[in-house]
Amino acid sequence: MDIEARLRNLRTLEAELLLLLTDVRDVSDPEASDLLLVFDRLQNVRLQIEQLQGQLQVFDDQVELSTLRVSIVPPPPVIEITDESWSASDQVRSSLASLVRVLENLANLAIWAGVFLVPVLAIVIIPIGLIYGFTRRRSHERDPVAEQLDHGESRPTDGPDDDPTDSIAGTSNPSAETGDTGSA
Repeated sequence: MDIEARLRNLRTLEAELLLLLTDVRDVSDPEASDLLLVFDRLQNVRLQIEQLQGQLQVFDDQVELSTLRVSIVPPPPVIEITDESWSASDQVRSSLASLVRVLENLANLAIWAGVFLVPVLAIVIIPIGLIYGFTRRRSHERDPVAEQLDHGESRPTDGPDDDPTDSIAGTSNPSAETGDTGSA
């Protein structure tokens, strides 16, 4: 049961006992035993009231004097201890990782070349090839000798005067060496 509720009940009882004591005194010839009985009971209730008031005072004092201490302490910093010594396995692991990165970059380059360069080159090379083929065909239509040269045939010679570079280079026409002047 709550101390304050018990205290209220005891005060109500005290008030009723005071009324009863007044009634007993008001009787024309009160008996001393009745008077002492009510007085004793009243004294007992007052004692209990004082005890409960004392307990409440102790509790109030404890609450007023209580101190709550809160300490906020950050966790200690984590210090990594690393071994700076050389390790062959670390070197192998590092070189393999570098090799993988190089191979990835080569694969990326091949993908870029396939996706980007092939269409761009096709767009550039196909028109150039068409223009070259068209101009070559037109030139062959005008010059049948150039067409024969493209097919690996030699140029027909009519005589010693056909090639002006033969006399300059110091070579002679084969027909001139044999003494054939081109007339029968």
